[in-house]
Amino acid sequence: MTTGITSVDNSNSDIEQDEIASLCLKLLKRKSPSTYIHCIRASIIAKQFGRVMNLDDQHLTQLIQGCQLHDIGKLLVPNSVLHCNCKLTERDWVILKLHPVCGGHLLDYNGCRLDEAVRNIVMHHHERWDGCGYPDGLSGSQIPYLARICSVIDAFDSMTSDRGYRKGLSYITAIHELQRNSGSQFDPEIVEAFFHFTRDPGFLPFIHNLPAAI
Repeated sequence: MTTGITSVDNSNSDIEQDEIASLCLKLLKRKSPSTYIHCIRASIIAKQFGRVMNLDDQHLTQLIQGCQLHDIGKLLVPNSVLHCNCKLTERDWVILKLHPVCGGHLLDYNGCRLDEAVRNIVMHHHERWDGCGYPDGLSGSQIPYLARICSVIDAFDSMTSDRGYRKGLSYITAIHELQRNSGSQFDPEIVEAFFHFTRDPGFLPFIHNLPAAI
């Protein structure tokens, strides 16, 4: 693995050239800086981990772009839910869980020209390997492969980042959580690959050099 932060030059330039996707990211940065930074961190991790997964250039670009945009649907989530620093109510959870569909619609209805695989990541990064995820309850290989990768990256960065209502987990604890949920929430092969990814001597310097979570 290449150590330190590497830019997302190719994929990021494609997003900037797509007016809709670029505008959505700018609006997300304004609405929720913490969500925006999480998306950027996820995309940087995706670039390194995608190489470990031996993705070709096209699929690597799609993964990076999808991770950058995966939470774009939170643009349509009310601030009272998105910025809540306490335990969400059942109603709030129902609203929050709409964000993958909202993200897909934002890209669909506004003429976004990014690949369908990118939209699939946005739509399906909260599906679960056991079929108990959302929005469509897909299971196993029904879940688009790149969305399965994004799911692991998303969970790892979310667990290790501080939130208003909790401290982030240690990297070791987060990895144990991924392994504990392997085969239920996550694709076991991807979790195994991510475990080996984190064992690389360059992993900690790489993670520590990511943009700071907010």
